[in-house]
Amino acid sequence: MFCMPKGALGRLGGQLMSQDRRLPAWVLDLLEIHPSDTVLEVGPGPGLGLQLAAAKAHQGRVTGIDRSET
Repeated sequence: MFCMPKGALGRLGGQLMSQDRRLPAWVLDLLEIHPSDTVLEVGPGPGLGLQLAAAKAHQGRVTGIDRSET
């Protein structure tokens, strides 16, 4: 249920993916996001990376798109 999560199992998958904040934090550190940057994340999953990117690009724009409504 990680590719296109749906329903209760999809929500459970999202909870599992959001347990480890280290990976998205590490990736965002590699990107060296600045306060006025624009960021697009495709397939953000539970949105942890979006939250972290928004904190770094607080004067810019952060957008995430995902096929799954869950």
